Amino acid sequence: MCTVNIRLAKSGDMSGIETINSVIDYNNPKEFMAETIQARRLFVAETSDQAIAGYGMYQVIWGNTPVVSLLKVLPEYQRQGLGSRLLLAIEQHVRDRGFDVILSSTEQINEVSTKFHLKHKYEPIGSLQMPHGQENYMSKDLTNTGSAIGTVLS
Repeated sequence: MCTVNIRLAKSGDMSGIETINSVIDYNNPKEFMAETIQARRLFVAETSDQAIAGYGMYQVIWGNTPVVSLLKVLPEYQRQGLGSRLLLAIEQHVRDRGFDVILSSTEQINEVSTKFHLKHKYEPIGSLQMPHGQENYMSKDLTNTGSAIGTVLS
């Protein structure tokens, strides 16, 4: 296992992010990713040889609710804690900006992601039927004083 640094992404990280998207067959417009980097809402996991092994990003909806929008790690770096470290970096970043709740979602068929979120104290709050299938939504109380926000979506 190599040393990995979690940090905010820079525009120079785009090729590494695009490599991850290519490997895991995920397509997101370059402009969207660049805007998220510019907004300081995208974190990367950078290896000791300066390769990008994963990334995580969030958006803010309704002007007051952060949502983990993507969390991707190259297959050869999975099961080494990078996803957890990226998620924790996002949570700390939004907490430092005064948010006390964060949302996330996962496809119902993605049991690994569901278990990952539950391990990190995310609580199910509802689901939506999307064109690709059912999307399950979860929330986490970042104040460490109680449960999540309750039922927001159903």
